Amino acid sequence: MHGSLLARLSASLLRGSIKLPRVFGRSPARLEHPQTGAVLDRETAAYFALLRASGMVRLDRMPLVQLRRTYRLSGFVMDVLPTPLAAVEDRAIPGPGGYSVPVRVYTPEFNVGALPILVYMHGGGFIMGDLDSHDGACRRLAKGARCVVVAVDYRLAPEHPFPAAVEDAYAAFHWIREHAATFGGTPDRVAIGGDSAGGNLSLVTSLRSRDAGAPMPSLQLLIYPGADMTGSCPSRTLRELEFYLTPQTMERFTTSYVPRGHDLRDPDVSPLFAESMRGLPPTRIVLAGFDPLRDEGLRVRERLEQDGVDVVLTEEGALVHGFINMGGVIPNAAQALDRVVVELQRGLAG
Repeated sequence: MHGSLLARLSASLLRGSIKLPRVFGRSPARLEHPQTGAVLDRETAAYFALLRASGMVRLDRMPLVQLRRTYRLSGFVMDVLPTPLAAVEDRAIPGPGGYSVPVRVYTPEFNVGALPILVYMHGGGFIMGDLDSHDGACRRLAKGARCVVVAVDYRLAPEHPFPAAVEDAYAAFHWIREHAATFGGTPDRVAIGGDSAGGNLSLVTSLRSRDAGAPMPSLQLLIYPGADMTGSCPSRTLRELEFYLTPQTMERFTTSYVPRGHDLRDPDVSPLFAESMRGLPPTRIVLAGFDPLRDEGLRVRERLEQDGVDVVLTEEGALVHGFINMGGVIPNAAQALDRVVVELQRGLAG
């Protein structure tokens, strides 16, 4: 069992104690999306009411060590219970400049012949997240989509600011692709994907690969990707969409990740500003409705379609940013993750 056993046991007890949506003895207030008219999922509304009451939504004020610990523990509490697989193994692969990149390899039961591989980049605003924080989602993706998932533990800011995460993501994808057989796969069926910051790194890796004339991923899976660090998309300004992803929190992510004075329109930082997206692989985009990053995902879809890339977009209109890690407490989030799995399986079957 990966991650702290004590943390997982504590999380199980806490998960069982949360009875949503009547956590305060009454149903949460109804919240309507100002752009789409969708209504926020009731269990989600109740959960964030609980967080606000406890003061746990101000991620911009938390000390970094506490922030990372809280993020990891929230994954244990909120995520689906670990899905059994044929094998889960931690390894280290060569990274840039002699640095070893930790990875976790998830092999499903359906291990008959060579399987597709998904190289997965976790979210966390470039400053938090690790192999444990997204363990539940990676297990579900591996089993449901019948693929090997290789999760990448790229270096985090502010200790390792841009471009460290980009360099790790790029190096990891190409090393895994070149050594696909050692993971039970083949080089021509290696996809890349991730959520939030991980979606950013996935898109940047594809763009860098194209520009370098290097082999491309067979598929991109972009789950509510952050694609515009300038914050210019309208959904970033809507208070109804904030929840824990407030302007202050996103500013913390940006200033921790991007060195002072660096152009935020650099496509390696904000891939939405790439001159062209022509030649990128087929793409599955999954968005949350109540998410400040929603419009960035929509604009990525628009850019890809304009440049002739095959794109399928799915929007979970009633859910919030981060829903793939909330399925243990929020039933609609678990069902939405099932739909992500279906889209990934279809994309890999291509």
